[in-house]
Amino acid sequence: MGNNYGYRPNKSAHQAIHSLTLNLQFKGYGYIVEADIKGFFDNMSHKWLMKMLKLKIKDKALLNLVNQWLKAKVQLPNGQKIKLT
Repeated sequence: MGNNYGYRPNKSAHQAIHSLTLNLQFKGYGYIVEADIKGFFDNMSHKWLMKMLKLKIKDKALLNLVNQWLKAKVQLPNGQKIKLT
């Protein structure tokens, strides 16, 4: 519970990032829990993201899949499907 930063008093996103950075660099990790920040990928350059991923990932099939995810429509609670970018 000490590593839980979601909606906790006196905890911030900056603290979570700092803790994650230290753990990944110096301690290693056994697992990472996925987190989604509403609108995060909607507000970043997908072109830039793909460029950065291509520097680290050589698997073209995986890169293509990520690119498709970024372009996918989102279904709203009312059933309407919209493209965010």
